[in-house]
Amino acid sequence: DVGDQVWERVGVEPSGNPFNSLVQLEYEKGIPRNPFINAGALVITDILLDHLDHPNEEMLAFVEKLRCLDINYNEEVAQSEIQTGYTNLALANFMKAYQNINHGVEQVLDAYSHQCSIEMSCVGLAKSFLFLANGGIVPKTGERIITAIQAKRINAIMLTCGFYDEAGAFAYLVGLPGKSGVGGGIVAVIPKKLAIAVWSPELNERGNSIRGIRAPDAARQPQLIRPKHSTNSVTTALDILLPAMLCNGSVPKWPSNTLWILRVHAKNSNIQAGVGRGA
Repeated sequence: DVGDQVWERVGVEPSGNPFNSLVQLEYEKGIPRNPFINAGALVITDILLDHLDHPNEEMLAFVEKLRCLDINYNEEVAQSEIQTGYTNLALANFMKAYQNINHGVEQVLDAYSHQCSIEMSCVGLAKSFLFLANGGIVPKTGERIITAIQAKRINAIMLTCGFYDEAGAFAYLVGLPGKSGVGGGIVAVIPKKLAIAVWSPELNERGNSIRGIRAPDAARQPQLIRPKHSTNSVTTALDILLPAMLCNGSVPKWPSNTLWILRVHAKNSNIQAGVGRGA
């Protein structure tokens, strides 16, 4: 059990700098600002290696436990990351010099690169974040992954740090805990209600999906979320209406306890979205 000791090696503050900044890491003397920039993710991976005998296999098994079943590693992506991720190599070696990486740098980068290469659908991504919307419990199985307080704290860090140096803008405009990735995926959580994931690969200069970053705002607006039952449970049946700009004005009606992929047509590109609600 790592507990709060993790925060001795990685912070909880927004970076305000690019996600792979070496300059900030030097200023912070090898302590990453938060777990969601590259240096922070490398430290978390190093911590996981203390507890996992077969990290790549056990990571997939953990994600499957979150009810995301159709997943695998894309080995081509993983090997490309390992062979060309020179900045990550520099970050890891720099933190190794400050004794904030305990395992071999190559071992850490292998596990990290495989985590970066996990393939899943938008529905699977939404499912994998449902436990954060449900106080740390996987809705379908009832298994507790983390405590309610830990879920609250992770959501807080996602709200303030989840979108690299665009986190403040996302928090201001959308106001939801969320996380983006340079693969074009974005996932956001509405506590006690749902998780929503979108994917659109074109990125802005800060590494966030240009079109995908707009979609969670639709779920944020109260008039677009109408519970069918008077309960705060994450398994509540909801009608989610995405704006006409994203779904050509159509109004999807989704029955309770199901998970859907919504293919949304935006100008000059497609966006895929998935919403998880207790299934």
